[in-house]
Amino acid sequence: MARIMAVDSGTRLVGYAAIIDYKPIALGIFRSSRETLIERAVELGHLIANAVPYELDGIVVERPVIRGSSRYRPSDILDLGIATGAIAAVLAAAYECPVELWTPKDWKGSTPKTIDNARTAAKCPEAVALIEKTVLKTHRNHVYDALGIARAKEERVRNAKT
Repeated sequence: MARIMAVDSGTRLVGYAAIIDYKPIALGIFRSSRETLIERAVELGHLIANAVPYELDGIVVERPVIRGSSRYRPSDILDLGIATGAIAAVLAAAYECPVELWTPKDWKGSTPKTIDNARTAAKCPEAVALIEKTVLKTHRNHVYDALGIARAKEERVRNAKT
């Protein structure tokens, strides 16, 4: 039984999900309004650490990638990378367990977001009602991504044991 937490990081907002045997034990969204990028990232890392008071076997944080046809400015992607690193460092220190950085391709391949969200919902039905009830519609994709990342990590752990 693996206890996994995953984070869909951002520069002002993060989605997180912690699961045991595909069952969510904690999930949600945190937002920071601190002034500087590093202050926001550190605060977001601490907010997650305080919300998930469990011993964990592993943490995965989604890391950004630069795509040639991205609608985002390169400087925004760099800021996201800095925030991701800071969040990962705070979580590594708080939990004293391995932290991995995965790209979207690492956890969902080339599967479109809508299909992956449906698969995640099917594997974690307990989470769907909680997400729908507690997370603003405009932010749910961050929690679904975090849950999908955690699910993918747990599957890898299970497959490695067999």
